[in-house]
Amino acid sequence: MKEKKCLCGKGCMDLKAVDEKTVYKGIDIDIQSEKYICPGCGIEAGTIKQAAAIQICIADTYRTKVGLLTGPEIKQMRVSEGVTREQLASLVGVDEKDIKGWETGKVQSRQQDKTLRMVLKERGSYEVTQWPEFPEDD
Repeated sequence: MKEKKCLCGKGCMDLKAVDEKTVYKGIDIDIQSEKYICPGCGIEAGTIKQAAAIQICIADTYRTKVGLLTGPEIKQMRVSEGVTREQLASLVGVDEKDIKGWETGKVQSRQQDKTLRMVLKERGSYEVTQWPEFPEDD
């Protein structure tokens, strides 16, 4: 791994795990991320991959908190059914890019999540024991 030098000139930045709090769509989100931190001036920096990982973590934490399927859950169920993104998109009534987006960090709407659950239930890969309670404002 290439050394990350701080612009302050006080040395190399250390890669550290950082606990962070943010608000996403009105929901408090706590995540842990990796950032480079300068021991001299305290500035924090990250790579594009680290930023993408943070966005996915925020999205999946939000989805868990509000009762939506997470990206890994959607992908796992799709793969266990042996269907492609294109096939699942056709069953749900969306574009293939939507399925890819949901699997990789884009948050689906509550209605899309409900439709996805119904399709997966019909195919046998999702056991509906209790539907999440959603406010009517979506």
